[in-house]
Amino acid sequence: MRVAAKRPIRAVIYCRISLASHGDQVKVKRQEKLCRRLAKRLGWEVIHVYCDNNRSAWQRNRKRPDWDAMLAAIEHGDADAVIVYHGDRLIRQPWDLEKLLVLVEGKGIHLASPSGTRNLDNADDRRILRIDAANACAEADRISQRTRDAHMDRAERGVKKHRGGMRPYGYKRSGKIVEEEAEHYRDAVSRVLAGESMRSIVHGWNQQGVLTSQGNPWSVGTLRLVLRNPRYAGLSAYKGEIVGVGKWNPIIERETWEALQATLGAIHDRYAKPGHSSTSKYLLTYIAFHAACGSVMQMKHNGKVTNVSYSCSDTHCQARVTRNMANVDEFVINAVLARLADPRLWTMLESPAPQDNAAAELAALEKKRRDTEAVFERSPTMTPKKLEKLLLRLDEQIEAIRERMAARGKVHVLAGCRGLTRQDWNALPLDRRRAIVKATVTVEILRAKKGRGFDPDSVRVLPVEVRRAEGGGGSGEGSSAAGLPV
Repeated sequence: MRVAAKRPIRAVIYCRISLASHGDQVKVKRQEKLCRRLAKRLGWEVIHVYCDNNRSAWQRNRKRPDWDAMLAAIEHGDADAVIVYHGDRLIRQPWDLEKLLVLVEGKGIHLASPSGTRNLDNADDRRILRIDAANACAEADRISQRTRDAHMDRAERGVKKHRGGMRPYGYKRSGKIVEEEAEHYRDAVSRVLAGESMRSIVHGWNQQGVLTSQGNPWSVGTLRLVLRNPRYAGLSAYKGEIVGVGKWNPIIERETWEALQATLGAIHDRYAKPGHSSTSKYLLTYIAFHAACGSVMQMKHNGKVTNVSYSCSDTHCQARVTRNMANVDEFVINAVLARLADPRLWTMLESPAPQDNAAAELAALEKKRRDTEAVFERSPTMTPKKLEKLLLRLDEQIEAIRERMAARGKVHVLAGCRGLTRQDWNALPLDRRRAIVKATVTVEILRAKKGRGFDPDSVRVLPVEVRRAEGGGGSGEGSSAAGLPV
């Protein structure tokens, strides 16, 4: 009687490494070699090798394509066993193990590694695997915590050398400043503070061939991230929170950086409003307003490009007005240029600013806040309510200093505008012209007198108070500055 030959056990090999520099395959190839050696000793036939190179098994949201493909093969009955170099190459989290155990139940699947072989249908083997998975998960948590603590410690110490990730624009990996890139950064800061849009800056840079630190064209999102980064003010941050002073040279002063953050925040808030476009094609839309109802003026045209007007945006306004755009713009531009030519304006703006220790005060308060949180972690007597009260008081003081520092940056809106000529004005980007208008005058549209031609009395241009903020330079909007021409 002939006995049918026993089919060899069909085994698949699974290899994985969490971090493979530049897709390096050497370590996973080593795993495969050892697994094949084990398969030969066990007499198993290797039918496929699954490999997730540079893939984490600890992060819940990290995809492992070959892990999923292997599970599918087992589910379809295409494999009888799995060989791994070590159990943690296959599983680092309990949910992965449970998914595998549910999938192989009743199939007699074996799991082999140099440390031994398990039958995934055996209750004792399943128990041991669960213990191993729990231990692997705990170790991964400890490694993660140590890594976070190390990153936090480096941030607090302001370590100079850049490690990992993309090279920061404006800096070498050693921490030294790249002067050409630093000049571009300072240029962007001054232009944003002067009211120019990031879109305009990015467009100009890309036309000039200015590239990111990775050699790519700029986008508004990339520029925003760079401008938001506290590194450029010499500040060290961890997970978005400033935790110390860096040991590298800053590209701009902290005072300027705080002013920049306030400006960027105001831009975000303004454009986050429903129906508000991030770009304006006209000088006075959303700047001029109807004196009768207080609503802003919008663009209106009758289908002809040559007949564009400003119109009250409130459709229910009983005294709704419409004014020819070209006439209103010309009138307002002349008033703004006259304001910029007044020496009294520049006497106020260019007077020496009182010196203070705002940056040092801010750094001390931020450190005090971190120390307070650290004390709470160690103190058995400090209650959450007491901590909240202390942090609230510190946050109020921090915010007050930041506002004081940010106010100084507002004078940048008028930087370089002294004695601005009409030709100079026409050469400026539209968003910069709009910013100058907002910084110098308010524009009210009134009902015009009957008759033909432009009525100058139907446009009221009032000077905005431009003065230095307390403790530094700035421009604010308030009551009219007496005696200043418009």
